Amino acid sequence: MVWNFTGEVFSLGIFMVTLTVIFMTGGLVSAGIVGVIGKLILRGKKLVLLFSAGRNSLTIYLFQSVILSALFAGWGLGLFGQTSVALDLLIGFAVWLGLSLLAVVLVRAKRRGPMEVVLTKLSGR
Repeated sequence: MVWNFTGEVFSLGIFMVTLTVIFMTGGLVSAGIVGVIGKLILRGKKLVLLFSAGRNSLTIYLFQSVILSALFAGWGLGLFGQTSVALDLLIGFAVWLGLSLLAVVLVRAKRRGPMEVVLTKLSGR
């Protein structure tokens, strides 16, 4: 699928309604996700994957940016607009999952992510 806006009919009204629905429901979805995670924690479930990802969040954030840019930007594989939304979501989730699993390994080895080490050194702690 290639993005081509020249032959499409663009409706500002539909766009504004869609945007309004997204902004009105975004907070509710976020609250629901936080609620589900809180309920799991209260039940005693160990969320090692999320804990490890949180401990190495800067590393995961920056590495996700580099990996996904290399996949979708023109200087990389140039997949932007060439794949379906479902495949894009699957690729994004797979990258996050892979980096989060790497973070679990780092936490179990009692090591920090490389960007967290750099930040600590730069901040003088």
